[in-house]
Amino acid sequence: PKVRRIAIPIQPSQRQIEKAHELQHRYENLDPSDPKTDNALKITHEGRQMALSPKLLNPDDELGPKIERAIEEIYKIWEATKEQRLTQVVFAEHYLSSDKRFHLFREMMARLEAMGVPREEMFDITILKEKGEEDKRQQIFRAFNEGKIRILFGTTQSLGEGVNIQRRLYALHHLDPTYKPAELIQREGRIIRQGNMNEEVLIYTY
Repeated sequence: PKVRRIAIPIQPSQRQIEKAHELQHRYENLDPSDPKTDNALKITHEGRQMALSPKLLNPDDELGPKIERAIEEIYKIWEATKEQRLTQVVFAEHYLSSDKRFHLFREMMARLEAMGVPREEMFDITILKEKGEEDKRQQIFRAFNEGKIRILFGTTQSLGEGVNIQRRLYALHHLDPTYKPAELIQREGRIIRQGNMNEEVLIYTY
């Protein structure tokens, strides 16, 4: 299929700007003799979480402008492609807060359901590993290819190499960057793939 790439610039919230300054201050004042207290890896990890959704660091915080906008775009495509029952896949590497009180994919699904997307038309693939039901993966992928499930959420690892979900796949959403270029190729290999019925597909980067 022909690929149309859509880059959506997101204006960070005041909360995210404040956190960025805090992380910068921490990085500039790291004590190399005490890496267990704070270190560059920890700062980078927190920065990635905050950029995706402040709730990943504090479940009582705001959802964040990136996720709010992504929900709008996902809903618009779902609504516009109802007749053909086209599908969408949503990728994020981070989806669970450290205290496990906030789950990004389930929050997005709840918001979309409140907007009118039927719950049975959405699926979070990470739940299979949590429940020890990974043998059901192919069943989910079949339902997705048939257009019964129309929005699929997952990580690069859970929806990457060897996953054939391209049949009706019309839009792919990158909610965050991957760690390696090869992982980005794996994500996009789900939609830029032989056997996709769509003449044109959309790849969103927020």
